[in-house]
Amino acid sequence: VGACRHKMRIMALAGLASESSSGEVPYDAVQQTLGVGEGEVERWIVGAIGAGVLEGRMDQMRRVLEGSRTVCRAFSPGDWPEVALRLDAFQNNLRKASAHMGAASLAA
Repeated sequence: VGACRHKMRIMALAGLASESSSGEVPYDAVQQTLGVGEGEVERWIVGAIGAGVLEGRMDQMRRVLEGSRTVCRAFSPGDWPEVALRLDAFQNNLRKASAHMGAASLAA
C-alpha cells in the first residue's frame, strides 16, 4: 500500500505541474494535492524530479515549483499525432545509430 501511495503522489504532482499554464505551482497547491505536511513538499518535488516524471526547479524564496517538463499520465485523441511523430523520430535515430555502429565495427 505504501509503495502504491508513493507512486500515486508522484504522478499527482506531475499532473498538477502539467495543468499549470504558467509552469509554476505554489507549494500550497502541492501540499493540498498530495495531502502532505508543509515540510514534506520539497521532498516530494525532489522525488518527482528523481523519478523522471518532472523537470524543473524549486524557488524556495517564492515557494513555487517552476516546472519545465512533465510526463503525461494519459493521452487525449489530439495528442496521438505528436506521439507518432516523436516515435518516428526516435526510430530514425535508432536506425542511424545502428548504421554508424555497424560501419565502425566493419572498419575495426
